[in-house]
Amino acid sequence: MRQGMESHGFNEVPWNDSDLTPSGGFQVGDIILSAANEGGVGHVVVAVEGGSDPLVSEAWIAEDGSIDGYAGDTTGQETRTVRYSSHPHTQRGSWTSCHRFNEAKFLQQWPAFAKWKASAPAKPGPRPRLRRQRRSTPTGSTSPATRPA
Repeated sequence: MRQGMESHGFNEVPWNDSDLTPSGGFQVGDIILSAANEGGVGHVVVAVEGGSDPLVSEAWIAEDGSIDGYAGDTTGQETRTVRYSSHPHTQRGSWTSCHRFNEAKFLQQWPAFAKWKASAPAKPGPRPRLRRQRRSTPTGSTSPATRPA
C-alpha cells in the first residue's frame, strides 16, 4: 500500500519509532498504516481531524467477527470513528507509518490532472451583503426593508 500511495501524491510523514504520533501531529486526511510487511497487523485508518489525538475512521470488522464478509455495513458496527489514543493498534504500538497527500507531488506525477485543474471552473464569488433601509408602506408608515449593498 505504501508504494501505491507514494506513487499517487502521498509523502510519508516523519515518525520516530518510539513516538505514537508523527512530528507535528496529524492532519485531516492523513493515512495511518499498520503494514503487515513492516511489522504491523495489516490495517489502515484515516484521520478525520487534526492534532495529537484525532478521531480516526476505519472499516473495522465484518458481521461475523472476521475481516471478510458481505458488502456494506450489515450490522452497523463494521465501520467506526474512534479516538486515535483509544484504538487498540495505538495502544499496542502497531502503527508503522503515516502518509499525507501532497498536491504538488501528485500533479507532477500525474500531469493530466494539472491540465484538468487549470480548466476547472472558478469558484463563485461571495454573495452580496444585504443592507437594511427604511421603505414607505401603503399606509404611509416606514418599515425595514433589505436591498443589495
